Amino acid sequence: MNKKTTFFYKGISSDSKKVKGYIKANSKEEALMELKLNEFYIKKIYKDYKLIKEKPIRLELLVNFIEEWINLEKANIVTQDCLEIIKNNATDKQLKMVLTNILINTQFGDFLSTGFLSYEHYFPKLFITQICNGISKGNLYNTLVLLKDYYKNKLIYTNKLKNSLLYPKLLSFLLVIVFLVISKFIIPSFIELFSKSYVEINNITKNVLNIMNFIGNNVIYFFGILIIIILTLKSIKNLYIYRKTADFLKILIFKKYYILYFTSLISSTLCLYWNNGFNKIESISLLEEVIDNVYYKKKIRKMIENIKSGQTLGDSFNESHILDETFCRMIMMGENNNCVENNLMHAANYYKDKMNFYIDKLLKLVEPLFIMVLSVFVLSLILVIFIPILNGFKVVM
Repeated sequence: MNKKTTFFYKGISSDSKKVKGYIKANSKEEALMELKLNEFYIKKIYKDYKLIKEKPIRLELLVNFIEEWINLEKANIVTQDCLEIIKNNATDKQLKMVLTNILINTQFGDFLSTGFLSYEHYFPKLFITQICNGISKGNLYNTLVLLKDYYKNKLIYTNKLKNSLLYPKLLSFLLVIVFLVISKFIIPSFIELFSKSYVEINNITKNVLNIMNFIGNNVIYFFGILIIIILTLKSIKNLYIYRKTADFLKILIFKKYYILYFTSLISSTLCLYWNNGFNKIESISLLEEVIDNVYYKKKIRKMIENIKSGQTLGDSFNESHILDETFCRMIMMGENNNCVENNLMHAANYYKDKMNFYIDKLLKLVEPLFIMVLSVFVLSLILVIFIPILNGFKVVM
């Protein structure tokens, strides 16, 4: 079966309204024919390359999208009409375009689930899997409610981390600006003053002054090198070797946090899948889609192999050494007493609360710790540079 090409089009509908969007077809002629069947007068149509490079949907926008969809479904509005209303109210251009394409393709005979599947680069894989499952089993509303809770908790974690890092980022930026201003305008004056007065400064201070003077005289090159480093890191961050090394170091340094985080993630994701009728093997296999750590992905694959070979879920979790021991025991007890679903639900709620508590506790330490690091840096700068300079200035006077 040939893979269809995505075409972007602009035109006018039968009711004289401007229309634009994307359509998948085997050729440009086939796309035009399908659009004409829908009574569209097409002005422009061409192959689309931009959509592949577009960023995935923001988590906050996804939560708002799900919440709006739930409210419309609650009013017993047909699903296609729900998406039409959301599309018309959408302020985000990319979401509006994606929903337009999905709805147009359904008018040409595609299933709604097929429309969502064609946007795996935009919507999360877990979201699409659950939506398709909800549509096929006729329990879309319940699926949306579960997805809302799942992504809302994820959004809370993300927002907490962003807010906690905002103040340190701002301080870092200001510190860099101050450092460059001192290097550019103040340090050269001091160096010139002491070179004329023949006042001796210790070697450490002299070396630091020379480095700062060099940076001050080459600020443009300094920024250029900094931008190149940032772009290089961005370009290699998706390389397997880089990700593997980075992920391993994260686990090595923050092992306790990662075990708690992945236990919370896995328990809530499994609970979501099982509540929507996925079996044990399917649920475990789909876990790989929500885990972004290369090292943990390998462990999940090993877990799947063990379960397929007949090992119990609790034993395979325990042998992976990536999950909290209490969680593994809860699953083992659930399997022994035929209540693994209930235990999993309790575990998901327990680790969600525990994760919230742990993040709050961790974030309370971030700002004081960062301020302490900055204070040490500023104090070192004063001790190494400014105190010797002031002492030398006294001698000159």
